[in-house]
Amino acid sequence: MSADDERYPPPNDPTAFEALCLDLWKEIWDDPGAQKNGRSGQPQAGVDVFGVFGDRRMGVQCKQKEGLLRTELTIGELEQEVEKALGFKPPLDTFIVATSGPTDVKARRRRACCVAGRDRRRLDVG
Repeated sequence: MSADDERYPPPNDPTAFEALCLDLWKEIWDDPGAQKNGRSGQPQAGVDVFGVFGDRRMGVQCKQKEGLLRTELTIGELEQEVEKALGFKPPLDTFIVATSGPTDVKARRRRACCVAGRDRRRLDVG
């Protein structure tokens, strides 16, 4: 069995999903200093986890979808989070929306439009 065949259910708690994202992005970015941005209920400018990858400031919004089957990240949610992230200080170079929900083609296309406009807005959206 290959790793592609293995699936693990995402945590069914937003705090646990955020902790999983922090651990994951620390490893990917090779940044032991990556951290959570505040705590639940505090203004976060759309960023739950932030750190550095090379010379780029990175931010992640964690969207845990409550364990509901087929609950997708909507285009509206994506646009809202991108707008909030533009206000993060210090400014981000790359913004990622991590979700436990399935991939949505429309949201992926909208993400491509956000990336196409990144020069104007100075933010790469992933």
